[in-house]
Amino acid sequence: DADFDALWDELKNLDAENPLLKKVGADSVTFAKARHIMPMGSQEKAADAEQFSAWAMRRNYSEYLVEYKLDGASLELQYADGRLVRAVTRGDGTIGDDITANARKMNGVIPVLMDDGVPLSYTGGVRGEVIMTHAVHAAHFSDKANCRNAANGLMKRKDGVGSENLTLIAYDALAAAGDSPFSDEAEKLAWLKKLGFSTAPLRICKSVQEVLDYRAHVMEIRSSLDYDIDGLVIKERQINLEDLSRARPERQIAFKFSLEEAVTA
Repeated sequence: DADFDALWDELKNLDAENPLLKKVGADSVTFAKARHIMPMGSQEKAADAEQFSAWAMRRNYSEYLVEYKLDGASLELQYADGRLVRAVTRGDGTIGDDITANARKMNGVIPVLMDDGVPLSYTGGVRGEVIMTHAVHAAHFSDKANCRNAANGLMKRKDGVGSENLTLIAYDALAAAGDSPFSDEAEKLAWLKKLGFSTAPLRICKSVQEVLDYRAHVMEIRSSLDYDIDGLVIKERQINLEDLSRARPERQIAFKFSLEEAVTA
């Protein structure tokens, strides 16, 4: 990852408009294809404090919403009138693999959305990261290089075997019909948590320095977490649908850990 990000930054400096920088990727030919409800583009990245500070100065937010950058595989759960109808991998950012049968076996995937025991009529997407915990990896998949590789392999098995060892942590949602049940990014996470989804911690920082201090803290406790993270995601409170529709949103950023660790390893 560190080598890839270094090459990515080099290409960005040499040719900022290179089409490769806007490409997300592609999935296998094993599964049927499905279109996303919500865009699943690639995030802008900052490798160090200087790059993040430069990005933050251009944005000048009054506050920064900071979440863990989960190191797994993105998955969109698609709901119709509160019932799970499809689970789609990230694919090329617009179309991905339909792995619904596998997703239904995963921990944290909710088949019917309920609020205080009352079924919801929500139609739209819920996006999350499919991860494997360290405990599961140590107990059952220690032959795999890391949790992410093991999770990616299991979630795309045609026979679905092993999907029950995976967990979905939700971090995004978008209503496709009717009124949105949340008005900003913080309310969105609170809504997901209330419905029973697993979510990562949210920290609201008032300054760039506070973000940097929190990042240093998370790097210290990182090894004690149940799952892998490789950075922080920083965004504004406002939900900016126009920005999120871009192949590479500009108003949020992935503040990564890996490059600094690669240098000191």
